Amino acid sequence: MAFIPGTKIELVRDKIPRGGIRCVVFDFDGTLSLVRGGWMEIMISMSIDAIRSASRTSESERDLRVVVRNFVERLNGKPTIHQMHALADEVKKRGGKPSSDEAYKRQYHKILYEKIEERLAEIAKSKDAQEKYLVPGARATLELIKKKKIPLHLASGTEESGVKRECEALGILEFFQTVNAAPDAGGQFSKQEVFERLVREQGIQPSELLSFGDGFVETTVVRALGGIAVGMATDEERKVPVCPQKKKLLTKAGADLIAGDYKESKRLLEYLFKEE
Repeated sequence: MAFIPGTKIELVRDKIPRGGIRCVVFDFDGTLSLVRGGWMEIMISMSIDAIRSASRTSESERDLRVVVRNFVERLNGKPTIHQMHALADEVKKRGGKPSSDEAYKRQYHKILYEKIEERLAEIAKSKDAQEKYLVPGARATLELIKKKKIPLHLASGTEESGVKRECEALGILEFFQTVNAAPDAGGQFSKQEVFERLVREQGIQPSELLSFGDGFVETTVVRALGGIAVGMATDEERKVPVCPQKKKLLTKAGADLIAGDYKESKRLLEYLFKEE
């Protein structure tokens, strides 16, 4: 196991194309923002309840948790409707009659949005809460990249209005040239298309693209394209420096580097921009 010298940032790939970065893309939830922290547990619990209520499965809580976590993590980075479709499929596999994908999505959002509103109200009352709901070091990292005059973009599978609203509440919307997110009214959204379009519009080589993300989808897409993927194995409840489940998933997805937060981002950027 190798690390950037003097840091706890893990180097997963030996030969990273350093020094030529011309475009940086961030995922949002779990990568920059903790406003939706705990969303995965909400989705997993809601999905387990849905499977049990709509089928006659005799599987244990533990076994169902493994099944649900697998599809939730695998589809992390895509619009929520994809995970709800996977939930419906699991119900069908067990001989049950599932609700529609949209009905499951509404059920999940009802629980999640109550938590989001509480946190946004807290942020509105206190500037300190802005930092509380950002991954540690995130703002300073955005500022460092901005000073390098490198264009910053967001790519999120969360609905666009929610991303912009939460970005604005956290005071980071101004950093991004574009916010690329799932349409509010539903419809197609593909992170692969976002990354390919940015490479094309920016007139850069894929190796000049740097991505930060905590999801399987953006990591596999960026690596397949030929860009540099920093896997953010963020523990959203900040109980441990690096979330072991995310680290395992991101490593499998092909992340070049693994970090738990941005506390060592100055050294990370020096390494990636070949300024050490």
